[in-house]
Amino acid sequence: MDTSSRLQPEFAKFGSSPRCLKESNGIIVAGGIASRETFNDSSTLSYAPSSNSPNSYRRKGFFGLHVGETGYTENGNIGTLINNCVTINKIANSRYMSLACNNDQNLYVMDISNKSDAISPDYSVNLSVALNHASLSPDMKTLVTLGDSPRIFIMHPEENMREVAKRETIITQSDCGFSTCWNNSGTCFSACFQEGVNFIYDIRNISRPIHKIYSTRKQLQSGAFRVCKFSGGTDDLLFISEHQGRVHVVDTRDFMTHHVILLPKRLYDDSDGYYNQPIVKKYEDVCDVDHRLGYPRTSRMFLIDVDKLQKSNFFNFNRNNCPKRYPVAKMREDAVEWMKTPYSRQPSTKERELHEQIVCDPLQNACNSGTRVVRTPIRGRGYHDGVIQNPQNDPFYYLDSELELTGLEIVNAGNEYGNGQHSLVIGSDDGLIHWDIDSWRRRCFPSYELA
Repeated sequence: MDTSSRLQPEFAKFGSSPRCLKESNGIIVAGGIASRETFNDSSTLSYAPSSNSPNSYRRKGFFGLHVGETGYTENGNIGTLINNCVTINKIANSRYMSLACNNDQNLYVMDISNKSDAISPDYSVNLSVALNHASLSPDMKTLVTLGDSPRIFIMHPEENMREVAKRETIITQSDCGFSTCWNNSGTCFSACFQEGVNFIYDIRNISRPIHKIYSTRKQLQSGAFRVCKFSGGTDDLLFISEHQGRVHVVDTRDFMTHHVILLPKRLYDDSDGYYNQPIVKKYEDVCDVDHRLGYPRTSRMFLIDVDKLQKSNFFNFNRNNCPKRYPVAKMREDAVEWMKTPYSRQPSTKERELHEQIVCDPLQNACNSGTRVVRTPIRGRGYHDGVIQNPQNDPFYYLDSELELTGLEIVNAGNEYGNGQHSLVIGSDDGLIHWDIDSWRRRCFPSYELA
């Protein structure tokens, strides 16, 4: 999506549905599992054993490459199982390298510059565990990898990126590792694990982490950490997504400021064409409320006084202080119908016009209209027809969000004022949330644009 024009032009068409994507300077790489059509097409089997190999049928890791400048696209196979993560790293002028983490326990390293031949790895490293994520430091000297184990793998590639010269391993007491990232200076990296703990290490001394960050719902599936991202530039903010409904914002300059973005139960209300804005609360306040509500011991409805919660300072909403809702500006009915239709690989002119018109202008609206839940449950949510839900009458409107978060990304582009400010994009199963980063106050400021 073009965040300046709000359009969704088609850039590339891959042979399989990607599990992961990465873009840099017009180059797009995609990873996942090869579809039957892609796998059966011998022209795309770029890294597979010879036909005489008894295991040739197992080569089904999908890897796609698209170069925007030339329009070149290739669908290939890397690895024997699914590729969970792909990266793009610029290692020299006009030279790019890509990493692929595969469930077959191998990290594949590929030079994707000026590709004219079939895709194949330059080398691979077997780490004896299914791999989920990898990231290369800004100076290209250190590679951090996580997988289905409590270990963090630290590798130091040679200058030519053709082999690994040195390996180190950090053993944690956690479960499966899901995501890694580096700060802008390359001195610290973050590693998050699905049980709800995130470690931050100084690469100059990895004997112990310099800080730990915990989920608001540690050891619950809804609170499992999925993605971590540093904001880049001089912001020094770290964002970590929980599996459902919450994103952490941590100021890594001193780790004293820690907020949580709480998403509503329903991001988009298709009954009246309104988007519901997330709210930001202090980490300590969210954990305290969760503890008083009974997380994670048992069902909270038997443990709390709902009326008391509604009157608390945490969720004391009224018509004047209720979180803003954003209406669709024009052609609401057509736009809503367009959003419900399956994605078209070649959008028509009408679709592009509708997309421009569906972007919301920030307007204050009376909150007591609430969210009218539709008759048909969406994505398994068991709501009843005719129930009005809003922060004023539902104390769990933000605490019990079931919106699954599918990713985080930092957009390094100028906003409408042209000041080059970074922004955060949160991907959910209901759409995208685009927030500017307020560097002065060390927190997120909602400009709130949705697709």
